[in-house]
Amino acid sequence: MFVCYATTAQEITITSDTVCEGFPTSLSASVNINESLIAAYLWDLDFDGYYNNATGKDIQHTFLSSDTFFVKLQVDLNDGQTLFSDDTRVIIRPLPVANFSASNLCIGESVTLTNTSEIANNELLFYEWYIDSDDIADSENKDLVFLPDGISQSITLVAISRGGCSDTVNKEIFLDEKPNSNFSFENSCKFDTVDFINLSTINDDSIVYSIWNFGDSILSISEHPEHAFLTSGIFTVQLVNVTKNNCTDTITKDIEIFELPEASIVAEDTVIFPKDKLTLSVQSGSNDILWSTGSNENEILVFSEGIYSVRVKDMNDCVNSDTIIIYELAINEKVIKSEVLTPNGDGINDLLEIKEMFRHYHCQAYVYDEWGQQVYGSTNYQNDWNCIYNGNYLSAGAYYYLIKLNDRSFRGCVNILR
Repeated sequence: MFVCYATTAQEITITSDTVCEGFPTSLSASVNINESLIAAYLWDLDFDGYYNNATGKDIQHTFLSSDTFFVKLQVDLNDGQTLFSDDTRVIIRPLPVANFSASNLCIGESVTLTNTSEIANNELLFYEWYIDSDDIADSENKDLVFLPDGISQSITLVAISRGGCSDTVNKEIFLDEKPNSNFSFENSCKFDTVDFINLSTINDDSIVYSIWNFGDSILSISEHPEHAFLTSGIFTVQLVNVTKNNCTDTITKDIEIFELPEASIVAEDTVIFPKDKLTLSVQSGSNDILWSTGSNENEILVFSEGIYSVRVKDMNDCVNSDTIIIYELAINEKVIKSEVLTPNGDGINDLLEIKEMFRHYHCQAYVYDEWGQQVYGSTNYQNDWNCIYNGNYLSAGAYYYLIKLNDRSFRGCVNILR
C-alpha cells in the first residue's frame, strides 16, 4: 500500500536557544507527522548543503565563534521520502573579555582601576567590581576609585554583556609604601648659602630622587642641596620625594631670608696729605661693628693711605661690609713736565705729559675747570690729552688736574695759553 505525505518545508520546525560564545547550543526538531514514520534526522550545521554534521531529533552543537548562523534539517521517512526544513537562524552572542589596569599603587593613596574590558559589537551592559570578594560597585563607568586599607588587595572584575554573557578576571594588587618627606634648614641672610638637609625616610622601598623648589624659580634634584637667595623675604620651599615604584610624598616649609644690614663708609675725602688725618665713619643701624683697623667704633681716624674696610653684623647674624681706598697726595712733588700748555701744534707743550711715564704701570688722569666741571678723564692715560673738550680747544685759563699713578694720587694746577 502506497502512502503519500505532504513534503513542504513548513512541516518541519527547528527551535534553538541563544547562548554565549563557547557554550553548546540545543537544537530541537518538530515534524507534523507521526514519529513512527520517520527513519532519520540529518543536520546541516555549517550551511554547506551537506546533511552530515549531526543526527537525531534533539542535538547540541558548539559554534566556534559569535555570529548569526543558519542551519537546515533533512528528515528521511521510512518509505524513502525526504523532507527539508527552511533555513533556521541561530544566534551566538559574543563573550566579553574582562580586564583592567591599576595605577597609583601607593599605600594611603586612592588607587585608580581602569576598565579595559572588550567585547564584539559593543554589547557590554554593566560591570561588577569586588575587593576580596566584597561587592564594591556595579558601574557602567570605566574608572573606579577606592581607598585601600592594606598593602595588597584581591580585585575581581565581572564584565556582563547585554545578552547575559560574562567573563571574570581577578588580579592581586600590591600597594607600595610612600616616603615620609621631611627636611631641615635655618633661616638665613640674603646672599648666604643655606644648607637644606633631607630627613625623609621610608621602610620597604628606596627614594630614587628628590625634587626641590626653593620658591624663587630655582629647582634642584640634589639630595642635600645648598642654595643662596638673592632677595630677602619669606620663601615657600617644597620637597617632593619619589620612590622606585613611583610613589611620592610632598612637604612644604617657609624659610625667612633676612635683609643685610646697612654698611656704608662715609669719608671726608679719599686723599690724605702726609702727616695729616682723615675721619672715616660707617652708616649702620647695628652696634656690632669691626673695622679692618680692629676698632669697634662708628668712627675711626686714619693717618696714611691704604685700603680700609668695615664689617657690620645685625641681630640676625647677617653681615655686610664696605671698603674704601685712601690715596696719599704728595706735596710740592711735580709729576707733569710743564704746568703751562700751549696747544698750537708746534710740538712744544701741546700735551699734558707725565714725567717718566714708563715707570708707572697704571695711570689715571682727570682735568677740571675753575668751576669744578670735569673737562677730561681717562682711566688709562697715555700722555695724549691735547686740551680738547667736546671737539674744541679749551679757552685760556687755569685748570686743575688729579693724576693717580700706581697707588699714589697727585693734584695740581695747569695753565692753558692761547
